[in-house]
Amino acid sequence: MEEKSNRELLIEYVKAINYLYISSLEELLVDDFHYVSQLLENSIEGKKEYLNFLISKLRAFKHSGWSIIGRISTSYSKDAFELYMISEKNNREVKRLGALRVFIEGNKIVKSKLILVNKKDIDLLKNITI
Repeated sequence: MEEKSNRELLIEYVKAINYLYISSLEELLVDDFHYVSQLLENSIEGKKEYLNFLISKLRAFKHSGWSIIGRISTSYSKDAFELYMISEKNNREVKRLGALRVFIEGNKIVKSKLILVNKKDIDLLKNITI
């Protein structure tokens, strides 16, 4: 794989989520990738486990009438992107979830951490089950 800047890796991560190109994310993650979220009791260890979780979670959102999109913004540090929920039912209502912080070593993503903006949305998000 050709060398990519941290920003290019972040852009690829956002594209994978926005367009459900999860297979393109696979080559960006280390095998022992680590995912942490306020929504999970335990972290997810391993690239395959995370990709399976991500695919299932994004599908669950879609079936519940919501879509998840990522957006790179200058309001966060250079190693994070914002996440939003968009309702497909309520006049395209938009809820800002928070940020996904991405940890990069070398030319690979080693960890990501979901940081929620609004604690009251945790219950809503926990109800969207896989």
